[in-house]
Amino acid sequence: MTIPNTPANQAGKVISKEFNVNENPKAKIQIVFKAPKSDTLESKKVMKEITDTLEDIKKQDSSVETVASPFQLNIVSLNKKIGYAEITCKVSPEKVTNASKDKVLNRISKTNDRGIQTEVRGDNITFSESMNKFTEIAGIVMAFFILAITFASFIAAGLPILTAIIGLDIGLLVILIGTNFINIQSVSLTLADMLGLAVGIDYSLFIITRFRHQLSKGSSVQEAVAIATGTAGSAVVFAGLTVIVGLLGLAVTKIFF
Repeated sequence: MTIPNTPANQAGKVISKEFNVNENPKAKIQIVFKAPKSDTLESKKVMKEITDTLEDIKKQDSSVETVASPFQLNIVSLNKKIGYAEITCKVSPEKVTNASKDKVLNRISKTNDRGIQTEVRGDNITFSESMNKFTEIAGIVMAFFILAITFASFIAAGLPILTAIIGLDIGLLVILIGTNFINIQSVSLTLADMLGLAVGIDYSLFIITRFRHQLSKGSSVQEAVAIATGTAGSAVVFAGLTVIVGLLGLAVTKIFF
């Protein structure tokens, strides 16, 4: 990710120009190995498994250019228990395919099964999208139960979440359609995701809380809806516009999301 027109971005351009840094660097993937309790990375069995893992990854994926073991890189802990290998690809990070990622993940899972704890990360390469989705789902479930306890009603707890998800889906759809016409930072989806859920649930709570308050005062359903819409609803519109103005303010500094 880069943010145009910022001092950090300008400094990066100067460094790239002065030190002849490749603007499209090759993707690098680091695989961390941790030896079992009774062994070290120097054990024959462990070294063989690490070597086999790296060789298999190179054979299975044509986009892999080179592999280097922890001992070739000399990146091993003092107790010889932990070290990491590095895989260099022929393509830049954004061109690493999901198929390539899956091949790496499938192979290291076999290494894990053989008693050697193995983890993976990449420079500008995401291997844990499913985990990110899991945390979002877990957050929504937690919010539902908290609201259910607060309102003592599953319906009242579900409405803010339902409206937030519907609004979020519409917003993400608009962003995805917009990518056909303009360049949009990949982080924009994450930003929209966070704002959509947080603001959607929060603003829905304003209206629902006001509606329930009016019902408790003896108003009819129709009156409660009208009063909640006219009071809390107008506050939500104003608050939403304030958020939009704040985001548009990024355009003034030429930081586009």
